[in-house]
Amino acid sequence: MDRRHALAAVFSLGLSLGAAPALAQPATTRVVVGFAPGGSVDALARLVAEALQTGMGRTAIVENRTGAAGRLAVEQVKASPPDGSMLLLAPQGPMTLFPHVFRSLRYDPGRDFVPVTRVASGDFALTIGPLVPAKDMKGFRAWLATAGDKANYGSPGAGTIPHFVGVAFARQAGVPMTHVPYRGSALSMNDLAGGQIAMAVSPVTEALELHKAGRVTIVATTGGQRSTFVDGVPTLKEAGVDLEVPLWFAVYAP
Repeated sequence: MDRRHALAAVFSLGLSLGAAPALAQPATTRVVVGFAPGGSVDALARLVAEALQTGMGRTAIVENRTGAAGRLAVEQVKASPPDGSMLLLAPQGPMTLFPHVFRSLRYDPGRDFVPVTRVASGDFALTIGPLVPAKDMKGFRAWLATAGDKANYGSPGAGTIPHFVGVAFARQAGVPMTHVPYRGSALSMNDLAGGQIAMAVSPVTEALELHKAGRVTIVATTGGQRSTFVDGVPTLKEAGVDLEVPLWFAVYAP
């Protein structure tokens, strides 16, 4: 997503929010994200905030409300007045997956939120680090068979879609893998590059720069087609894992 696409999305956002008479009252819009600064959700939120300022003439700031795999951010926006002063930018998980995962969820996606616009889409990546002596999926799966307690992976939080991508991958690989939850994908990437975990599941964009620098290796992506960001990297299905998981981000209003 670039600034041109961000402006187009925010034009749609403006049409949706402009229908609310109270929108003109707050001077500032806070775009709330549930993950730590430095990750793809945070970067996307800053594009949206910039486009809100450019396209609608509003002061917009990004607020990182980390914790509980993004649920704290959702709860914060739910409790805010429906006047345009606070918006939620989130991947699809909190609205589509979490109601089926958590026994006690303190929000109802259909009752408590208005979906405004989808702003970006992409793929997840399965990425290995220097702990793994392999450079492709075949080698990684062979290493997993003898890795023992080193067979682990990081995700941006327990209950997130990347968490379950790792679960499904481990089942198909026939190897138990320990899940290590973080407060965002950027944090898991730091530990992956440092050799503290074997694999991370994250949006492709989270791993891209480290992959290009040779510090980590993206061994597969989760889309139906190969990602245009990483030439030559197969999809999970091409690598022999029957799994396809798209990724998208959207803006929601209380």
